[in-house]
Amino acid sequence: MLSYAVIQACGKQYWIEPGRFYDFDKLPFKVGDTFTLNNILLMNKDGDVHLGRPFLDSEFSIDVKVIRH
Repeated sequence: MLSYAVIQACGKQYWIEPGRFYDFDKLPFKVGDTFTLNNILLMNKDGDVHLGRPFLDSEFSIDVKVIRH
């Protein structure tokens, strides 16, 4: 299970944790849409840390849902 990740989105870097809410700018999605974050710089899965160069391979991704604008 994901403990945390550092991702790049909207020209910024974010520390992402499960169950938290994040504000991203200028994404072309509607409320209720889901999308995948795949510009992952670092991912920690239960103490198993993966570091990208600069990004991790396509096998690593994070699915998120738009809850409001």
